[in-house]
Amino acid sequence: MLKVNNLTKQFNKQTVLNEVSFEVNKGEIVTLLGQSGAGKTTILRCINGLEKFDGGSIEIDDQIIQSQKDLIKVRKKIGLVFQNFNLFPHKTVLENIIEAPILVLGLNNEDATKRAIFLLEQVGLSDKANAYPNELSGGQQQRVAIARACALQPKILCFDEPTSALDPELTNGIAEIMKNLAKDGMSILVITHDMEFAKNVSTRTLLVKGGKVLENA
Repeated sequence: MLKVNNLTKQFNKQTVLNEVSFEVNKGEIVTLLGQSGAGKTTILRCINGLEKFDGGSIEIDDQIIQSQKDLIKVRKKIGLVFQNFNLFPHKTVLENIIEAPILVLGLNNEDATKRAIFLLEQVGLSDKANAYPNELSGGQQQRVAIARACALQPKILCFDEPTSALDPELTNGIAEIMKNLAKDGMSILVITHDMEFAKNVSTRTLLVKGGKVLENA
């Protein structure tokens, strides 16, 4: 589903990613572990087209990505849940979720709303459709961000430090949501510093150090 082949990236002639290779299969939850500066976030940004890479390739659903132009062809198949949620503060929860399906997938308002309500039920927030982000807790905002990413029906979903601002109880809730998504066939890639969370949620873990993948456990 997702294959990263010999990915390299440099910043100011300093190698940040050094021939990184791994894959995430359908229904897997693969976690990238490592200290700050190891290259985890750069890998995620390259996969999502937020950062250009210098060498290697990324394969998404059998489509090889070697340039930004290639990425456009498969952009709808991959989603990203940001560390700071990135919800639109002036829009309700429902409006946050339906905007992308309407603009990107061309759904009408009625169909987009039906899917949004279904997704809110899945993440346990059906009563928050008309709330604004500042009226929600950190855990609730995280679940809205997950619902919003899923609204585009991606085959691959990436998470950037999904538990960094959450207490243990909320962390367990996010883990269960990820597991359910994986059971439905979604491929999930997570970067985190949280070892316990990784142990709880992962099919496999990868240790990233000095721009290399050192372990595949």
